[in-house]
Amino acid sequence: MKNSRYENFYVDLSHPRALLRDFDDHEYEGIEDIIICPIILFHQLKNSYSKITFNNEPSLDNLSILKEVYGINSILSCINHKNYLENLDYMVEINSILNFKINLNLQKLNDFKKGNIKQIFIDNMLNVYEKLMNENLTLLIHSASGDMKTGIVLYSLLRLNGESKEDSIELIRFLKKQKKKTIGDFNIEFFEKNIIPDLLNQYTSKYQ
Repeated sequence: MKNSRYENFYVDLSHPRALLRDFDDHEYEGIEDIIICPIILFHQLKNSYSKITFNNEPSLDNLSILKEVYGINSILSCINHKNYLENLDYMVEINSILNFKINLNLQKLNDFKKGNIKQIFIDNMLNVYEKLMNENLTLLIHSASGDMKTGIVLYSLLRLNGESKEDSIELIRFLKKQKKKTIGDFNIEFFEKNIIPDLLNQYTSKYQ
């Protein structure tokens, strides 16, 4: 359903009624709720059928609608809230949604210079990217706020997909039309200098 009032609708997926809106128009009198399909922007990856987007932590009540309306069949969680993740495990299973998890703490960026933490992140990114290349996935990357963590993960995937630093940043800005905040240039610069070279080198060594 198209309606100009919702073209720039901010999609707060954390609200259990984010994809439901009450209508007070007289032509909808007597209808309490109508499912609205607000614009969620996606990026089609090169040489793949898969596409990706990012947002804040989705309400578990929205997962079935996200799959039905937007075709989201995979989720990448950048959070470490145990209770939420346990409930998410159950909900993605019953909705047949592929579930990836990455524990990403941007409050301690220097930890990513350490071999073990850095390599875990690289291994996770390579695993997700391999799935994106070999399967037809519509991936929602999310964290609690849908800003810095998700942006860094998206940036890493875009760089793996052959996008330049500048084009990756522009794509993120485009996709973030659905969000209110920025992901932080400092975080991108840090990852570009300390993580991305090893990520790209390991991908080349492993797959090319």
